[in-house]
Amino acid sequence: MTNPFRSPAELRALASAQGITATLHPTGQPMPTVELAAAALGIAVESMTKNIVCLIDTQPVLVIAAGQSRIDDRALAQHFGLSRKKVGLARPEQAYDVSGFVVGCMPSFGHRTHLLTLIDPVVMVLPRVYGGTGDPAVLISLATTDLLALTGGTVLAVTR
Repeated sequence: MTNPFRSPAELRALASAQGITATLHPTGQPMPTVELAAAALGIAVESMTKNIVCLIDTQPVLVIAAGQSRIDDRALAQHFGLSRKKVGLARPEQAYDVSGFVVGCMPSFGHRTHLLTLIDPVVMVLPRVYGGTGDPAVLISLATTDLLALTGGTVLAVTR
């Protein structure tokens, strides 16, 4: 079953329906990078999540990493028992097709289709994380333990 596009308020309501408190942070300005988003909120870059749709063979997988971390295709390939040639970033149109959100403001949850989610352990040491909402001028934050519960993610070292 597919979900329609969700607004930031709908994402917050989706979290609330699961008993999770999420906070919206409208900034009034686009924040296309984790650096600009962190600066707009006055928080550390490491507190920002980077939500990336990867293709594992042809299967889309959401990878959640912290701040400026880089996704390690070798770690993903090893985890799935594939060669590195079978692992890569989804093209922007592919990411949109499976998630309903554009690259650059991708949220960690609320996607058009359920995505297998991998969360880097660096994210899990943070008490609270901030990420995209689909709106380039609004971020959402929630406790890291709630991120794990809401996404049903698997903690796996996926960054360099």
